[in-house]
Amino acid sequence: MTLAWDYPAASELKIQGFALKQSASPEGPFRTVVKIAADQRKVDFQVSYEPGRNRSYYVVVALEGETESAATNTIAIQRK
Repeated sequence: MTLAWDYPAASELKIQGFALKQSASPEGPFRTVVKIAADQRKVDFQVSYEPGRNRSYYVVVALEGETESAATNTIAIQRK
């Protein structure tokens, strides 16, 4: 699966990277599954599902040191 996003150019100087986070619930908690370099705006990843679940939820956050930005809208991926 490939996920792509945009980020305001004015904030780029503060960004040290991005993190893709996954959860079994749309409300979280979300755990980091991959960190992405600051100059990237897309990530290829393997969708994972919790046992007994047919949906997986993902968000992207910008990283500023140990601080995370607010998360993107939640993306739901459903198993066929």
